[in-house]
Amino acid sequence: MIIKMSVTLTKGFATWKEMVHNNADRGKKHGFRMIFAGTEAADDSKLHVIMEFQSPESLEAFKNDKELAQKRID
Repeated sequence: MIIKMSVTLTKGFATWKEMVHNNADRGKKHGFRMIFAGTEAADDSKLHVIMEFQSPESLEAFKNDKELAQKRID
């Protein structure tokens, strides 16, 4: 299952990328992989991500991971 997400970054792409790399084990645990992540040329706070999840359940597990959600906020 492949999904596309778009978010507005408040702390920049480098901070977001570091968070993703620091939580790579959680990605494996939740059964997803990052296919693409990039910002718009005209606005580097606009992030577009394409992710692949093993199943709808793995997507739900990712969405319901409160600790990971907090790390994305921080």
